[in-house]
Amino acid sequence: MLNDLIGKLPEELQPSAKKYAGAIVDMGVEDIKSWSQMIADQDWVSAYTTLAARMNTEDLIEAQREFNREFEMLNGRNAKLIELNKMIVTDAVKVGLSLLKVNV
Repeated sequence: MLNDLIGKLPEELQPSAKKYAGAIVDMGVEDIKSWSQMIADQDWVSAYTTLAARMNTEDLIEAQREFNREFEMLNGRNAKLIELNKMIVTDAVKVGLSLLKVNV
């Protein structure tokens, strides 16, 4: 039944739903209200901690692996942007120095 509900979600949400839906379903009404308020208040640490407390070890490890893969991808992208910025600044300095030499 839960898999049927997850299948009705937009495709981009389905991987996350598969990770966290079980923990959310196990919450009581008051817990869901409290957890939803944490999200509304942008208290992400408390919201994730509350959710993680309901997950089993295997699910937590897999969630951490997924975070790690995402961070590695973002770090790689950030490193490329830093190199691009260095190239742009270096080229700008070269152009500036060349213009100064032409005017001397």
